[in-house]
Amino acid sequence: MSRATFFSGLLFWTMTLVGAAGLAPCLILPPCIEYQVLLAARREGQRRVAELQRYGAVQQNQIEHLQHDPAYVKRLARNELGLTDPRVETILVEPPARPKDNVGGAPSKPFDARLSREGPPPDDELASRVSAAIAHTLEQYPVSRIFILDATRPYIMGMSTVLLLAAIVLLGHARPHKAEPRSSEHGAPSSRAGQHA
Repeated sequence: MSRATFFSGLLFWTMTLVGAAGLAPCLILPPCIEYQVLLAARREGQRRVAELQRYGAVQQNQIEHLQHDPAYVKRLARNELGLTDPRVETILVEPPARPKDNVGGAPSKPFDARLSREGPPPDDELASRVSAAIAHTLEQYPVSRIFILDATRPYIMGMSTVLLLAAIVLLGHARPHKAEPRSSEHGAPSSRAGQHA
């Protein structure tokens, strides 16, 4: 193996690896980060749906009590509307203030243990690990954000693509070409044919 072949091979692999190392993060990181954002939005949506389902179950329970339980209706009229039975003496007790919930300013809902057991389904384990690794890398190495920033990503992709294309061109020129023996095509005897005659 000649020295020129060794150095051209080394240059080819260096250019290929550097080009791939620049191009791969530019192609992989943005979709991964977008996937993380979509997962976070999905988790938030699932949390919101579970919260609204709990609120709806409480409201459904209250509707059923209003339709079928006269004692509940009397208690609700007494507590909410201040209506009292003239035969009953009422003693007012101030309950502690209930904190407001973020669902339309409605008061916080009572806890229902049956509904709390069902949570949103767990995310894919591999996707969670990949997302955590990417977040850790971007946090630990802030310079790696150049692969996802709109201002720098196109330039890195362009330079990496040029390196890969140059490596391919270098590979095409680095192969040794075998010289084929020339033969006379016009019927002129070759030197060997003249020697036998």
